[in-house]
Amino acid sequence: MHVQWYEHSSKTVMGEICDPREVFLTEICDVLDFRCIVGKATVHSYDFVSGSPPAMSRHDFYCKYVFSL
Repeated sequence: MHVQWYEHSSKTVMGEICDPREVFLTEICDVLDFRCIVGKATVHSYDFVSGSPPAMSRHDFYCKYVFSL
């Protein structure tokens, strides 16, 4: 399967001052065997300029939508 990776906000320069539920979509892609799947993470995207994060369960993550130019 083709995957595109997210990076947890604590693994960025923000370190420990980050929101523990925020992730960032990277440009890193891989091809993995389906047997590598060990679970599922729900990530909600939203436009942080015009709104607040969507309603999420306590186990969900969010990624702010950013336009690429």
